[in-house]
Amino acid sequence: MSFLRSPYVPGVLLFAIAFIVGLISYQDYGMSWDETAQREIGNVNYNYIIHGDRASLDNYFNKDYGPAFEVVLIGIEKTLGIQKYRDVYLMRHLACHILFLIGCLSAYILVFRTYKNVLLASISFLIILLFPRFYAHSYFNSKDVVFLSFFFITLLAIYRAFETKRIKWYIIAGLLCGYTTCIRILGVIMPAAVGLVLLLNAIVCIRIDKQLLRPVILRIVSFALSCILATIFFWPLLWTGPVNNFIESYQRMAHFRWDGTVLLQGAYVNATDLPIQYFPLWFSLTTPILWLLLGVVGIVWFVIDFLKKPVIYLTDLPRSSFIVYFLVFFLPVCMVVILHAVIYDDWRHLYFIFAGFLMFVILAIQKLLATRLKIAVVGVSVLQLGLLAFFMIKNHPFQQLYFNELMSRSPEYIRHNYEMDYWGASTKQAFEYILEHDSASSIRIGGPDGHYAIPNNFYFLTEHQRSRIVLVGEKDKWDYFVTFFRYHPEDYEGQRTVYDFKVNNSTVLRVSKPASK
Repeated sequence: MSFLRSPYVPGVLLFAIAFIVGLISYQDYGMSWDETAQREIGNVNYNYIIHGDRASLDNYFNKDYGPAFEVVLIGIEKTLGIQKYRDVYLMRHLACHILFLIGCLSAYILVFRTYKNVLLASISFLIILLFPRFYAHSYFNSKDVVFLSFFFITLLAIYRAFETKRIKWYIIAGLLCGYTTCIRILGVIMPAAVGLVLLLNAIVCIRIDKQLLRPVILRIVSFALSCILATIFFWPLLWTGPVNNFIESYQRMAHFRWDGTVLLQGAYVNATDLPIQYFPLWFSLTTPILWLLLGVVGIVWFVIDFLKKPVIYLTDLPRSSFIVYFLVFFLPVCMVVILHAVIYDDWRHLYFIFAGFLMFVILAIQKLLATRLKIAVVGVSVLQLGLLAFFMIKNHPFQQLYFNELMSRSPEYIRHNYEMDYWGASTKQAFEYILEHDSASSIRIGGPDGHYAIPNNFYFLTEHQRSRIVLVGEKDKWDYFVTFFRYHPEDYEGQRTVYDFKVNNSTVLRVSKPASK
């Protein structure tokens, strides 16, 4: 009975409910464009770890990608003896989603330990869970949402280290920072932020009482060593020449080799020459409006409060966590702008900064709950969550296509101006629609050439479904043509539409027949 009175029970219940929903629906999501490439990263690193195949890793085109979580997924695959293509990727989808839910639960615990408030902790869980783009990506994106999830997990460990001042937690936080960096190299933002806070804390402590210096130095050393060792241990590329290989990987990822184009405000722009408004525009159009407003309020409040009493923030380590949250949100954005880093496919490369932003959303709510606006704030927050849940249910399983109310709903406006299902996960639903509405034993299906999502989702079907489909090229003779409009937002000539799936009044997925049929 004492367990039922624990403040963590609501978080566990939310986790359990979300897990059951995910278990029921995870097979509804298609495969993304990048999934086979991500699995290959895991395989190459796994083969080096287990079989000593260093040559394949050294010569691998994507060797600079962080492999930490991909190796875990390959390990699960090998341990469970999963061999069939469909089963492999279903396992990956479920594993990634479970990790996402663990990230949500970590945010719940972090917020509760910060404010001792179950309502705020529950709202934080639901804000992440009901962020439509995050939710859909939590199944078929084994890098960006996995990275975001580990940011929540790691920020919790950092807060516990600051809260308890125990070396054990500094070591755990360092290990998690190192592991997170081995998923995406921008994870180095977190140890840099923590190191800066601890360094400033040491400087202030010396001025107050020199006897405080020794424990502060011990914390810094414990955190730094565990972070460095974890980074090397979880990234096989660093096992030989760790410094040089890390620097080379950072430089290559900072100026990524992808030189494709992205659709932005109706024009195709090269990813190596993005306008400065690219990220702010995508962030402001795809983040629920209430969270945008509250996040800005929370950030402004924090900055003003910090400028009024910086010493308190630098001596009270739990409060110093907000400096880390601020740096986690702003530093990556500044780096992208200053380094002209290549980002594309909405702002998924920066999804992880929402971990810091969320804490300012919750800060704003916490401050407003202490005013006469308490009931209104709770009511509006519940309304926002309800609207998001409605959108996600109505458009299941295409939650990744969410845009907030700032985006025009004019017919086909979004399709002609912004990337929509850029990873082509919806292709699965196109195949299923055709198979359901055409009883022919052999159906020729074509699509835009070079779109990996089409063969990915073909092999993701069951054996019986695949037996009735023959994939053909764009210019071959086909019975049906499937498109999710990447690189070609216009209608195709000479085709008769038989099925459209629309979100926000724009067509996401289209199945066509030749106009003559």
